[in-house]
Amino acid sequence: MPKVTIITPLHNKGPFIAETIRSVLKQTFSDWEMIVVENGSDDDGPASVGNFPDSRIRLIHSPRIGPGAARNEGLATARGEWILFLDADDTMEPECLASRLALLERAADAAFLVSRWSEATDGGRPEIKTPEGEGRTGRWVEDCSIAFPPWAVHAALVRRSCLGSNPWPEELDAYASEDTAFWFPLVQGKRIAYSGRCDVLYRIQPGNSRNEILDSLRWIDSVIAVTSRNIGYLKDCGRSPNPHQALFLAKGFENAATIAFEKGDRKGAKKALIHAKAWLPFCDKRSRAVRIRRLFGIPLLLRISLLIRCFRRILPL
Repeated sequence: MPKVTIITPLHNKGPFIAETIRSVLKQTFSDWEMIVVENGSDDDGPASVGNFPDSRIRLIHSPRIGPGAARNEGLATARGEWILFLDADDTMEPECLASRLALLERAADAAFLVSRWSEATDGGRPEIKTPEGEGRTGRWVEDCSIAFPPWAVHAALVRRSCLGSNPWPEELDAYASEDTAFWFPLVQGKRIAYSGRCDVLYRIQPGNSRNEILDSLRWIDSVIAVTSRNIGYLKDCGRSPNPHQALFLAKGFENAATIAFEKGDRKGAKKALIHAKAWLPFCDKRSRAVRIRRLFGIPLLLRISLLIRCFRRILPL
């Protein structure tokens, strides 16, 4: 049995899938299998997979369309002890698997082996991102992930025994940021080990990212759908959002309101702000962040934030 299974949904990523596979083949750690899940492509992506005659690489077909459905399909045939979800247009550095698995020497009971990642628009300069929880103590990841994904999907190796069957919420495949509803239940009470290395690239394609092409109202609906599922998970566990989670919920809707403001969508911004303000009474009133919001009001703070962003764009560095 392989130590690691890499699961890659494939939907119209023909120009990128070969580079993604080559990055896997360059891994210094060789005990892996890669399952590419064809998911309704109408380009040459599936044929490109066939150009790599390596027995560790398998192409299967998902009968259900959607990224979560494809990942669940791949997981159903995965044999590895550890799982990595790698999108078909992203890449790994050669030491990625080896450096993450090395974390087990000091954290043998870890459920997640997490690294930093870089984000880049084609032709743009990569920007290194740090996963939530790195350098922090307490329940930061358990709290923030109620409203935000704690890291890029391929930034974490996940212990297979933590996933169960069909962990990806397929009913959210039509929404943006559906991985927030995937990570939230998984990280509760689990140990996370951080490498501090940057070993994967997340490629942002202008005009082609699912999150980017959504209009602001649909983005707000996505935030509502994803956070509602996470709140429902807590309810099923006999819990409700704690004060820190309530603040992250407010921030999640603030972020949606900011997107709406930037697109000139006042209706969408108003809808998001209603949800953001609804969570303030459940936050810790002693928190500085909460006191500022209660004193000045969320709409004013967002407008100030947008002005600062505008000045940064027009003023020279």
